[in-house]
Amino acid sequence: MNMRSKLIPIFVMISLSALILGRVTAQAPSTDVPSGELVFLRQIDSNWHVVRANTDGSDLQELYAPDLDHGEGPSAPLWSPNGQKILFSVNYYPQRSKPETVRQYLYLIDADGSNLIKVGDFERSSTTFLLNHYVYGGWSPDSQAFIYGYYQTESDGSTRTEFFKVDLKGKSLSLNPKPAPSYKSVLYMPDGKLIILDQEGILTIENGERSVPKVIKADAEINFLYDISADGKYALCLLNKSFTFGVLNIDTGRFRSLREISDGMVVYEARWSPEGNHFLVQGTPKSDVGVAWVTAVVETESGQITTLEEGPGFLYGRVDWSADGAYLIFENNKEGGSALYLSRPDGSEKTKLMAGAHAHWRPEPKGKAAP
Repeated sequence: MNMRSKLIPIFVMISLSALILGRVTAQAPSTDVPSGELVFLRQIDSNWHVVRANTDGSDLQELYAPDLDHGEGPSAPLWSPNGQKILFSVNYYPQRSKPETVRQYLYLIDADGSNLIKVGDFERSSTTFLLNHYVYGGWSPDSQAFIYGYYQTESDGSTRTEFFKVDLKGKSLSLNPKPAPSYKSVLYMPDGKLIILDQEGILTIENGERSVPKVIKADAEINFLYDISADGKYALCLLNKSFTFGVLNIDTGRFRSLREISDGMVVYEARWSPEGNHFLVQGTPKSDVGVAWVTAVVETESGQITTLEEGPGFLYGRVDWSADGAYLIFENNKEGGSALYLSRPDGSEKTKLMAGAHAHWRPEPKGKAAP
């Protein structure tokens, strides 16, 4: 496995958390920001909790608090596409004295903070990580299932990645081929099909269990899929034996290298705008890998880069768009703690919203705006 294959799942790692609903003391709401609702992580008494709030900081509500006796911490939470459910995971250590043994619980909770249910329980080694939804499948477009993935190092030093399709009642189906090798990336397409990248670099689109997969003959050796455009035509991805970042035409298999990005940055996360004419990237400069970070927005056609923020240290933050693509949200830790910032795609109207990390903007289903 090459260096990039190992870097991505490690950087995508997020720690995880447990039960208690309630209100959090709110800070003064921000003014002149677009309306909307966020779900994110927030530090309370030095521990990460899952919370939700309006974009102006009002109506801040705690959804999940950690069981500190078992070292819990929550993952980055995700809205379902219909805006009705929130998905997150929790690392749970049955015995604090044996941190090598850890369970991963998957939880769903309603948007109003009610009806918390466990839909997954996986026993993993301490080298297991929940993988970021933008990279590893996330929710199905109809909000009825999601893809859960994990990366694990075996005792012999080898690595593997496994993926499961989980429904709202907790029924899981392994997506991995038998026998191995395992897959590198599994993503939902906008039409509900799955696009799969295997260990050999072969891309296929699965139409269903009994159908023949469509093979995508890419003109480059793809190593990693970040995100699929809303029209299902393009994928943000990485080449196999380099850090070359670019755009894959899913219909033709043509890869377009974006040297403007690759020459200066190792990309941790990339996220299409809703209309597809921009995308967000977050990563580390090649000159200071792991000890500096940069977040930028890129114009798809020209490759023009607008740096939104950069700073010292390590930051793996989620980047996300408003439903209409008019605004974007990202993280900044230069002030000593994680904070959420809002901006226009051109970098204007940059506004600090509130303390927090790994925010996800509540979707607005077609024909019905989320309240």
